[in-house]
Amino acid sequence: ETFYKQVKLHIPALGSHCAFKMAVAKALALAIFCAAVLVSDAGPGGSLMRRDRQKKHTSAVQSAVEHVLAGAPVDRLLSVEASVRPAFEAFPKNSVGHIPMEEIFPAIVRNYFAKEHGWLIKGLEPPSPTRNTMRVSNVSIIVAQAPALAAALEDLYQSDRGLALSDVVGAIAALEDLIIEESARLLNDCYFLNGITPDEPVTESMLHELLRSYLLIFRWGAPANLTDVKGHKAMKMNAANASDWGALVQFERDTIQASLLEPEDGLYSPMIVGEILREMLQKYGKWQNRECIDMKRTLVGLTDPQASGLVPWERFHAEPD
Repeated sequence: ETFYKQVKLHIPALGSHCAFKMAVAKALALAIFCAAVLVSDAGPGGSLMRRDRQKKHTSAVQSAVEHVLAGAPVDRLLSVEASVRPAFEAFPKNSVGHIPMEEIFPAIVRNYFAKEHGWLIKGLEPPSPTRNTMRVSNVSIIVAQAPALAAALEDLYQSDRGLALSDVVGAIAALEDLIIEESARLLNDCYFLNGITPDEPVTESMLHELLRSYLLIFRWGAPANLTDVKGHKAMKMNAANASDWGALVQFERDTIQASLLEPEDGLYSPMIVGEILREMLQKYGKWQNRECIDMKRTLVGLTDPQASGLVPWERFHAEPD
């Protein structure tokens, strides 16, 4: 149930029979594509009437998602859809093309955040013999900050109607936005720790200091003393001597360079700083996950083919720290 813009077909003045045939062929191809979209969106059997009847079931979810994502760019939703569509298409569906709420929906959500961010959402851990999969509607940040979305999802759990692709995409995008916005609140503390007023524009060097402060606090996690300015400066100095400091600084610099947001007269407004931070948070999990990937690659290189893929003890301890 992807939202498609209206497509207007324009056939230019044709100067030859060959051009006319080409235009007709393009028109037919576009017509066939649009028909396929309509049939696929209608669900099995291609019934648009049935799709209209289903809209009342998904409107609560879509309304709640729109409230959470108010002002978010459309490409965010398109990006999420591109990531989750293969998994959605691969899972079994009910008679109207919806996936079950239990197990499959949490699995798609869990896989998205692991793949795109390297995140494991608390409450959506993989099921085990001693732990059942939690409902997405019960994830604490959704319950606390988007109760309408939690209620709409819970209603679908109770009704057993399942979820359409647009509902899955919207729920994931909303959860992603809630997590990023929650994490971004730490930025005000970074302003304080660097002696900067949150509502004043900053130079590029000050922007670097803000983002590096954020990464250090975010990386070490809670609890953290967010009022100890002297202690934070000392932590920064110690971090600068660590072996991975260069990689962290490069990641922060790359985020600023990749951003399409430009300073005004050499100064970054609080709004631009916030947007750059959100872009950094979008990329951070996957960037941090590279350490695990590098470790895996190293361990695979140490394995003994004659020992069922095990790493010999002497090889492991011979590796430098």
